[in-house]
Amino acid sequence: MDLSIVIPAFNESKKIAADIHAAASFLTNKRLTGEIIVVDDGSTDETEEVAQKCAISLLPDTSVKVTRYENHRGKGFAV
Repeated sequence: MDLSIVIPAFNESKKIAADIHAAASFLTNKRLTGEIIVVDDGSTDETEEVAQKCAISLLPDTSVKVTRYENHRGKGFAV
């Protein structure tokens, strides 16, 4: 694996899919193998659900993992 891209997210249901697709395009365009890790930092919207649907749509071409913290702890903790 060449690169892991970590996307910390908090209440970003409206833009998380675009972020995941941009990261996947970057890996493809640079011909890198890698993974995208989305860390939902206690969102109160549908960030986790949207990220999961996006991850499923990109399989098997791109490895996308979604994890979630129940309590918001900040971007540094998520990274």
